[in-house]
Amino acid sequence: MSRPNKSASQTAQAEGELTQALGRLFALTEAYPELKADESFRQLQVELATLEWVTWWNERRLHGAVGDIPPAEYEAIYYRQHPQSKEVA
Repeated sequence: MSRPNKSASQTAQAEGELTQALGRLFALTEAYPELKADESFRQLQVELATLEWVTWWNERRLHGAVGDIPPAEYEAIYYRQHPQSKEVA
């Protein structure tokens, strides 16, 4: 499965929008304590936090083995330099 080509600015904008939306969602829990106590909502919070961490790990962290750039950026550079290579699904 290949990822859609997105520029760094589009990715940063999308991540910013997601961060803002999550902030608003978590702020809602402060206003509604019964929501915060709900097991399903707590599980959703865990899932969202995990998703955020995985996104950081795969897309934004600086990886020393590939020249201190994010893995997603390295992958994009690789496939630009090797157009005959196929991404593995």
